[in-house]
Amino acid sequence: MAAEVGCGWIARRRARYRRLGERLSEAERGSLDRYFDSGLLESVCVARVERIEPALPMWLVRRLPAGVDISMAAGMAFGDAVVLTRGEERREDPRSLLFHELVHCAQYRAMGVRGFLREYLGGWVDVGFDYFSIPLEMQAYAMQERFEKGEVFGVEAEIRG
Repeated sequence: MAAEVGCGWIARRRARYRRLGERLSEAERGSLDRYFDSGLLESVCVARVERIEPALPMWLVRRLPAGVDISMAAGMAFGDAVVLTRGEERREDPRSLLFHELVHCAQYRAMGVRGFLREYLGGWVDVGFDYFSIPLEMQAYAMQERFEKGEVFGVEAEIRG
């Protein structure tokens, strides 16, 4: 039951942000094609908004321990839809956050929505709701750091392991 609700919630967010978003620009695709499969880069839509609506459905938020704050997300991925806050475009390299969210898109692709949801939320519970210790986030941040250093690698190949 919870899996169906969670998958439905992700599907609605995906549809919304795909409607609001745009395909990656030629420049974005060109700077990221050494890291990601062309099919992923061609399928992704990116919506840029002032503020991302609450990151989790309220039925789930009510079950979380007090003190878990998910309201300040700068970016999120919902399958092949990415949402970024406009303020993040002022970063030194705005591609860095986009890269991080595209890693999540690749994780969705590899695991499917249900698998991603299970791994992400299960990982979050297992680490006591410490966002930075969620295994899928740790993987995305590690790859983001390598990207920022200029290392070239295939994201999908590493996710498949």
